[in-house]
Amino acid sequence: MAIDLFCYSSNSKEELGLVIKGLSAQVEEFYSNKFIVSLAREASQIHHEIAMEHGLNARSLFLIRVNEKNAVEELPELVSMVKNIVGGNKVIVLLENEKLL
Repeated sequence: MAIDLFCYSSNSKEELGLVIKGLSAQVEEFYSNKFIVSLAREASQIHHEIAMEHGLNARSLFLIRVNEKNAVEELPELVSMVKNIVGGNKVIVLLENEKLL
């Protein structure tokens, strides 16, 4: 069963892309192959509406896929890392695009 984190950002796709490079390097360093970080993409209208339900005007997003099922225990730490790197007020993280983490 795949587990995905949807990470919505108020940054532009280009700005987020630069941030993701650093994030991907840190995720690889700390978590080896437990998580896979996607490239940034522009938020569609549907994505924008989902993010607005949680108070964020999303311009872009990226996904993080759990690659090892035992890594689920490390999600709180990973979410904190994402918020620290992207900026806590510029990102929301939704488990399976539904539950705010």
